Amino acid sequence: MQSVHLVAIALSVAVVPHSPYLMLSSLASLQWTEAAPPNGQSQPRVIDGSKDPELFPEWFIWEMLLESLPRTAPAKGDRKVSRYSLLGLTDSDIQTLVREVEVFERSKGILSEEIRTTRAALTASKKSESDIRDATHQLNLRYRYKILDARSRIYQDLSSGGAEKLRELAYQLVAGTKVHLRGRAAELFFTPW
Repeated sequence: MQSVHLVAIALSVAVVPHSPYLMLSSLASLQWTEAAPPNGQSQPRVIDGSKDPELFPEWFIWEMLLESLPRTAPAKGDRKVSRYSLLGLTDSDIQTLVREVEVFERSKGILSEEIRTTRAALTASKKSESDIRDATHQLNLRYRYKILDARSRIYQDLSSGGAEKLRELAYQLVAGTKVHLRGRAAELFFTPW
């Protein structure tokens, strides 16, 4: 039988509804530990946003938000319903989000290319799989910090009403999300918190 322990220290409230910031996971420390399973395969761990939204790291929440938003603002007089029109954001708020979505999309493309070339270079130089994993993890961390920087810029430029509407969208996205993690992926998922 597999022994699994979840250690959570100082978990914050899942979502602070009246906070000026979206903070679903601040001041929390989470660690998975597990005994070696008898068949050599660890069981997947599931984080269910409808039950434990506070377990999602900020970078993941903001990645979901940025991926859910359109790359372009709706044209003036356009009757098509877009995510932006459903949120009821001001033109200024929409421009802020469109700008950050474009930056995010470029960062995602750059990350993909950097991982591909780093992996190829390290494989060609006969580095271990562990070295390759560590190098690609460092690239992923840089990407995650860029997402958190986008979060800061968005909060700086968004109106208070726009921030509230974005928080509501985040609540919906998190509540409808389940993440399955296995082994080392669980540890890496929570960095940066």
